[in-house]
Amino acid sequence: MSIKGVLVNHHSIARDGQVYFGLLKQTMFDNEGTLRLGWWNGYEKLKHKRIDVKLPDQKSEDPIVMLKNTFDTDQGLILEGTLAIPVEINSPSNGLYIEFGDNQGSAILVGFRGVTELGTMQADGSGFNSEKQVDREMSFGKTADFRLLLKHSLLEFYLDDILMECFSLPAKATGRIGLIQGGQNAISDLQAWW
Repeated sequence: MSIKGVLVNHHSIARDGQVYFGLLKQTMFDNEGTLRLGWWNGYEKLKHKRIDVKLPDQKSEDPIVMLKNTFDTDQGLILEGTLAIPVEINSPSNGLYIEFGDNQGSAILVGFRGVTELGTMQADGSGFNSEKQVDREMSFGKTADFRLLLKHSLLEFYLDDILMECFSLPAKATGRIGLIQGGQNAISDLQAWW
């Protein structure tokens, strides 16, 4: 495989002190000349086997709708889909809920202009405690493609192949993932691989 451009490497330290070599990131320049880190296409080879994403049987009014899958976070997971970007500053955020314990997990909330918040949340959608807010100060359309990479307690989250954040969960992910949909059909086209 030939490599085009400059790749960046780093390490990540989980909250339990475990050190991991992070995924390589592709360097990218946006239309304004801002250097950004993004998804490296060489990592398409991480997609070993497709996993059938099992959606809930019916529409739910619950703030978090859990997928029927329990993913193997020891193997690792790539979850991809399309996410609606809220069009107004006070519109509800859309995102993902990653369970790490009984009735608790971490949330990735994507709001107006793609501003992304990460933090802990209860399984009923209450008690969100924002630990990190990321504003890449860039324009997204009405929707953005997302990639979630998850292994043990570490995750990486990308919007339109731009790295939004590397994040460590308080504990190892259980493999249960939920959808946080501020609007109808806010998250679609889900695909997963280990």
